[in-house]
Amino acid sequence: MPPLRIVHLMTSVNLGGIASFVLNLIHESKKYNIEVHIILTLTSGDVYELFSKEGVTFHKVYERYNFKPFLSYTLCKLLRHSAKFTYGLRLFFKLRTISPDLVHSHQFASHWLSQILISRILKIPWLLHLHSSANYQGKKIFSKWVIPRLFNQHIAVNLPSSGIHKSYISFTSKISKRLLHLPYGIPFHPINFEKIKETKKRLKLNDQLIIGYVGRLIDQKRIQDIINATHTLNSENLNIHTIIVGDGRQRKKFENLVHSLHLENHITFTGYQPNPHHWMSLIDIFILPSLYEGFPISIIEAKAYGATIIGSDVSGTQDAIQHNKNGLLFPVKDVDKLTDHLRDLIQYPEKRDELNRVALQDFKNNYELSHCTKKYIHAYRKLITG
Repeated sequence: MPPLRIVHLMTSVNLGGIASFVLNLIHESKKYNIEVHIILTLTSGDVYELFSKEGVTFHKVYERYNFKPFLSYTLCKLLRHSAKFTYGLRLFFKLRTISPDLVHSHQFASHWLSQILISRILKIPWLLHLHSSANYQGKKIFSKWVIPRLFNQHIAVNLPSSGIHKSYISFTSKISKRLLHLPYGIPFHPINFEKIKETKKRLKLNDQLIIGYVGRLIDQKRIQDIINATHTLNSENLNIHTIIVGDGRQRKKFENLVHSLHLENHITFTGYQPNPHHWMSLIDIFILPSLYEGFPISIIEAKAYGATIIGSDVSGTQDAIQHNKNGLLFPVKDVDKLTDHLRDLIQYPEKRDELNRVALQDFKNNYELSHCTKKYIHAYRKLITG
């Protein structure tokens, strides 16, 4: 039997949750005789080599929407529409050459019209995967009325969180039979306790409780809330140390904040790490204070590796955390409430144990990679057969 040829349509393979999810899915789907291609539409990205090692065939169909600022708004708008048209044509011919069995798109909804038209013309089944509500143009006539009428039994939309679903409700209510709710999945790597011991020794951590964050260092994630909470708890002489794992364009700003608060001996920046599971298994309390989320894969990792979770009460995170059951929620930007939660978990380890127990069971039931991959493969085949 020939392999199932799947094309993932992505802007880039940059560090972050989407690339991590697709990479894990590709790795696990090898068991199902899947041939994987990726079409990049913006740039190669930071983890291009990791995908190449999985045997992925890359193609580039770059969007060209940015124009010189000295051009008039009207001319820029005209050129932008022209660029969208030519991008759609180039994507059409590229897919006609690849001849995939299905396209799994990870692009914004603003790209849907050209994709759905290509799906209909070339008769390629298409899974439109919404990772966030960004760039949605729900008030436009095309989004609300025209695009839904182009759907058929070979096209579906995946909505991984209730928050994303709510953001698109004016659109999705018209295609309710074409909606999927497939979860993200991650692999579980056995915990290397000897390596954890070595890492603690290298960082000069003894019996401190470790507070941590794993992810990109960007404004969306509000790393300053973790830093400020650490500052308060440190002034109370609580035996803690904070580890911030990851990199990003705002890293220097956060490092400067640590310096201004004289926390250099209490907060460690590790930079990018290729094995986030190791660091998550090192962390006792994981914090995700984001302004918004699609569906945070880092919380799934925390559940798997026994880090008690505190997250901001925002869309996406609300789906991953049931307050006081498998983690704790706090109002976004409310550093005082975050600090209260941390203080409570530090003082009552039995509460951490109970939250972790429920969180681990939730991971096993819903987010283990092999279980989730089966759901995606089943969805692919269902879309192909119609």
